[in-house]
Amino acid sequence: MMISPLWIKRFNDEFLLYNDITEETFLVSQDVVTVLEQIIKFNSVEKARKRLKSTIDNKNLDKIIRFLEKNKFLTNKVVYNHKKKLLFRTSPYVLPFFFVVSLIFIIISFLYTLPLKLSSEDLFITHSLWFVLVFYVSWLALTIFHELGHLFVANSFGCHGRIYFKTLFVFPALITNTPEVVFLDRKKRLLVHSSGMFVDLLMIALFLDLAIIFPSIEWIMRFFVMIKFLSLISQLNLHLRTDLYFVIEDILNTVNLKKDTLSFLKTIFRKEKHDLINDHKKIIVFLIITILGYTLNIWFIIKFFLPGFGQMSHISERRLLKLSFLVLYILILSIHLIKKLRSHQHKMVKKLAKNLYCTTSKNNVVKPKRR
Repeated sequence: MMISPLWIKRFNDEFLLYNDITEETFLVSQDVVTVLEQIIKFNSVEKARKRLKSTIDNKNLDKIIRFLEKNKFLTNKVVYNHKKKLLFRTSPYVLPFFFVVSLIFIIISFLYTLPLKLSSEDLFITHSLWFVLVFYVSWLALTIFHELGHLFVANSFGCHGRIYFKTLFVFPALITNTPEVVFLDRKKRLLVHSSGMFVDLLMIALFLDLAIIFPSIEWIMRFFVMIKFLSLISQLNLHLRTDLYFVIEDILNTVNLKKDTLSFLKTIFRKEKHDLINDHKKIIVFLIITILGYTLNIWFIIKFFLPGFGQMSHISERRLLKLSFLVLYILILSIHLIKKLRSHQHKMVKKLAKNLYCTTSKNNVVKPKRR
């Protein structure tokens, strides 16, 4: 039995907690850190409650313990904290040079290939059942480079990470988890979170150049461009906590923007009171970007997907095509639900662990003492 990996760092006048299992960041008070210290010391919630009874109000203490259990800081999942080797060992001083050179290449390529216009024909390279398979295989293959971009930059700053498969609601995706990144300074975090989108732009520029240089493979290069273009558009689905979501949090220097926005909307429609970390200006900015993002997603569907599906509706296997999309959707949804059911057991906390894993930093880091 072990407590889930936990990182603690001072954030302004409060503390920042990161949970590796839920991959979420939380802004908490000193009382939460104190409760965690006592739970670890006595290996019991009840003993910690008795010890803190005189210093923390019972109502607040119950609230803190519910927060820890709900967000899986106290879990019965066994998690091993093996120190992994860095996949890329690159000096951070190389990164500015890489970004500048790549940016120059992207700008020149876009200016040179500006006359090229994309259409639904570039995305739907085949009007048959093979389109579904070709699309997803190509999507996942190109996404690997996107995730390697995150891992490359994170490793350059000494942060470990891993790439794994995950479902975002009902969408299959590759995810790079680099938990130590949340405790880098804001400029470094911004580089890590934006590196994936930067790699996408770099690939688009490269594919456009190859389409002009080698006309024989122009059709496949245009297809790859459309996939990466769709990848960038999908970043605007901020409710999925995409890379752009974390970039916005880095720019605004805040956390829990999605949760606060949902709570803010509840206060409007249900007149419920919620404690918000972010002020209303940041929430409104996030809402505006989210609305614009959905608008661009709808435009992309109308511009490229609907004409392509209209052309595919004339094939003799159109019923089988619709069935294949339905089966694929049900399969992805089933995987998502199974993972949710498996993770639900972590909320049933019966015992507590003796160990608390946390990273250390040179500036303003609180590390609970092990006793």
